[in-house]
Amino acid sequence: FYCGMAISTSNGLSHVLSTICDALYPSTPHLWNELINRRTLSSQGAAARRNLIEAMLTRADQPALGIEGYPPERSMYESLLRAGGLHIEVEPASWKFSEPPEKDPLRLRAVWQAIARYIFDQPPEPRSVQALFNLLSAPPYGVTDGVAPVLLCAFLIVHRNETTLYRDGTLLPEPGVADWEVLLRRPELFAVAGCRVTGLRAAVVERMARGLRVPPYVMPVVRAVIGRLRALPEHAWRTRRLPENALALRRAVETARSPERFLFVEVPEALG
Repeated sequence: FYCGMAISTSNGLSHVLSTICDALYPSTPHLWNELINRRTLSSQGAAARRNLIEAMLTRADQPALGIEGYPPERSMYESLLRAGGLHIEVEPASWKFSEPPEKDPLRLRAVWQAIARYIFDQPPEPRSVQALFNLLSAPPYGVTDGVAPVLLCAFLIVHRNETTLYRDGTLLPEPGVADWEVLLRRPELFAVAGCRVTGLRAAVVERMARGLRVPPYVMPVVRAVIGRLRALPEHAWRTRRLPENALALRRAVETARSPERFLFVEVPEALG
């Protein structure tokens, strides 16, 4: 007996193990790709996954993420992102990332919802990426180490306006390929957080977003503010010959740890 079920060995050991795994991991995705669906990737698989994530970050609007021919990353794309309904065509020749569809052919929705609960749980604060991967690998999900970063990347793209990454406690307003290369090797260095506001703060964000011409969410506003300040000449970031409030604002940008705190506490304090 296992989990209240009678298990017979007459069908062989593999049948027994399969029955036990079905009981332990009822929410595991069904992925048919041995190159990525592994605990430890081969060197070829790791390189292909890195190329796939670069394509996800830089060519999300293109068919097949702009991958030409059939390199290993193309098979990863087809078996996970395309077959799972995570990368969809919204109009002719225009593609985007989306949450798993209702039909959910690869059974990804349970994992997707687990990621959402983890990131958007209250109170809003950075949470370890490594701890998230540990959660997804445990029952009832059983997501392999090869797949977890790709699903996280897709989730963060879909929720780009409401999420952000941290590296060593430092906010990454625009995580790039180089950041993800490190994350693939050292996920313990990274954290992820959700950024959702309501009430008066939401009204403030909407007003700022109109002025900055960005979507009315915390992260687009923070990215726009930091981006405009980062675009200043290097001398502006080194000189001390500035008004005190300008110096305080510069320090706030350099030490930003939380998008919400940056926007609603640190910037107002810097500007008096």
